[in-house]
Amino acid sequence: MQISNYHQQWLSGVFLFAFTIIGCQESNSVQPITPPSAIVPLTVGNSWTFNQVGYDTLGNILGSEQLNSVVRDSIVAGHRLFVYSTMLCLNTDTGLVYVDSYYDTTLHFQLFYKYHTKPGDIYFYDYFSHVTFQVGSIDTLIHVPAGTFHCISYKIYGDGVLEQERFLSPSMGLVRGISYGPLLSGKTFTTVTELTGYFIK
Repeated sequence: MQISNYHQQWLSGVFLFAFTIIGCQESNSVQPITPPSAIVPLTVGNSWTFNQVGYDTLGNILGSEQLNSVVRDSIVAGHRLFVYSTMLCLNTDTGLVYVDSYYDTTLHFQLFYKYHTKPGDIYFYDYFSHVTFQVGSIDTLIHVPAGTFHCISYKIYGDGVLEQERFLSPSMGLVRGISYGPLLSGKTFTTVTELTGYFIK
């Protein structure tokens, strides 16, 4: 089953990353929740490897891809920010914040992954009012090739329709992501992204 170039690009761009991998390590042990200060460790040189697979409604594989990410930093409007998941980010007391300069010198801050949160918390994407974030469980065990992790689940809705689910482990970052979307045929597809390796300083 074929999908359009647009959807191939969309699949490869969901959540993830276009930087060169520095290194990875694997673990089969359960990674316990500790009280780290950040949901994603934004240290330059940290890296993650992911496998991403797209499925149609019948479970047929539409395509698969290996995706890599390395945290690096960048200076924007005089601020030192970090590049993670192709986004300019920084960690704050409320969680991981996405930063956009909107092609000018004014920085706009958007809470992306709320941290130190509780189930049912809801927050909104400031510049796209139809996008809603909702925190699910704050301690879900997720099994992926890189190991087993205690995760916080985030659900992202567009106009009230579930579009993405992301599972992040404190001090590790993204462990699993699931996205849902339409094909040109009118059917839907599901993309599953899983952590296969990592290097955390």
